[in-house]
Amino acid sequence: MALAKNSGVLLAITPGGSETEKRVNAAVLDALGPRGYFINVACGPVVDQAILLK
Repeated sequence: MALAKNSGVLLAITPGGSETEKRVNAAVLDALGPRGYFINVACGPVVDQAILLK
């Protein structure tokens, strides 16, 4: 969370799987803030897509 809070750009590059499922969630995106950029090149369901769409 601290990384997202202190960054203007958050880049997700990680393998998919049960260990990383929904690792990028509402708390992470809230910490990134409305002016932050999130770039996802991760595999699998690393991002909570329902939260991302909100």
